[in-house]
Amino acid sequence: MRRFPWNGLVASGLLLFAAWALWWREKEPPTRVYEDRAGWAAPSLTGPLNYSAYTYRDRNRNGVLDLGDRPLASIRVEMTSARGRKVRRISNLAGFVNFPMTTSLLAWRTDIRRPGDYTFRVEIPPGWEVTSGNAEQRSAFAELSGSPTGLVSLNPTRPVGLAPKLSIAGRIAAEHGALAPGRAALFADRGAGEEPVSVRSDATFEIPVTPGSWRLIAVDRTNGQREVRQVEVRDVPVRLATIVLGRQRSIPAPLRRIIDFDSVTGSFVAKIPAGYGGLDWDTLNAIDSVPAKGEGYVNTAVSGHYVAYSSSGHPVTLSRRGGFDFVGGYFGLAWGAVEGETLEVEARRADALVGKETIRLSALGPVWFEADYRGVDQVHLKTTHYWQVVLDDLVVGLPQAPER
Repeated sequence: MRRFPWNGLVASGLLLFAAWALWWREKEPPTRVYEDRAGWAAPSLTGPLNYSAYTYRDRNRNGVLDLGDRPLASIRVEMTSARGRKVRRISNLAGFVNFPMTTSLLAWRTDIRRPGDYTFRVEIPPGWEVTSGNAEQRSAFAELSGSPTGLVSLNPTRPVGLAPKLSIAGRIAAEHGALAPGRAALFADRGAGEEPVSVRSDATFEIPVTPGSWRLIAVDRTNGQREVRQVEVRDVPVRLATIVLGRQRSIPAPLRRIIDFDSVTGSFVAKIPAGYGGLDWDTLNAIDSVPAKGEGYVNTAVSGHYVAYSSSGHPVTLSRRGGFDFVGGYFGLAWGAVEGETLEVEARRADALVGKETIRLSALGPVWFEADYRGVDQVHLKTTHYWQVVLDDLVVGLPQAPER
């Protein structure tokens, strides 16, 4: 005859009662809100408290979290516990990497439960670098009676600054087609004279650079034709529109404007109306980057809170009757799950194609596309797989004051 498992039943009942008691304590509103606490023997919280690391985009690369720097979302941090257990978390939209901490026996899978030394290591994304010199940090945790969870950090982690490695990338072509290997030469000048730059056999190039003004000089070795492009490098990589040797270029439009999308609407999201910034817009929305809940919306924003994005990932058209100059803009992806999605850019004048580029995008941060398309009627933007492209701080040139 089998005996009824009374011991297991009693143990299960006790666990259920303890869980119910904790739930009831959390739900029951506090009654002692004016009196000093009488005793400090037990922790104040029944649930975990987040112990946070912090990651930010160090825009001026000085290794200090200062004005102008922005939270950096979707950065992975690995924590190694005092007993060698490893846990990975990623930064949220506000830049915080949260590791739950508690000494409760009911939360045995919580990241931080015991005193000791813990190590926090930022996993640096490809093409990025840590500017603050603290990619790996150690924090000592000790027991403290009466603290919120019973544990405290004696040396909290410091904010970790990251920045993308800077470069200027592009391609050189002839007016009527591709260049033969070795036909194009390229020189870079930052004020100390022209220095030769390596050009690949397919006439593409990528130059590691530092912030500041750069002058690129492309030369056709067969006839000596030169094309000069002035590029301002700020805090993100630059993707240059194709340098076309022998092309006649019009004078830039006199009125230059930055379109930042922050004044489109006061609501969470809205269609961008015709005439905003002097242009007409098709299939483009403005959205508050934080409640949008996509890491790329936050990471692509370079000014204010609002960015623009392609509605449901559909192709976007920027246009203006009478033409405009598309100087450039910041471009990124909404979602990290589609890292490496490509953006196809076409510029047209009177239905004739005057520029076409393919740009690899990221949700970790934007690339500045230095277009310098002059006197165009339309600019078309399309992602290869119809994922949302995110735009901020477009720069356009208008031949006259906006009509609307």
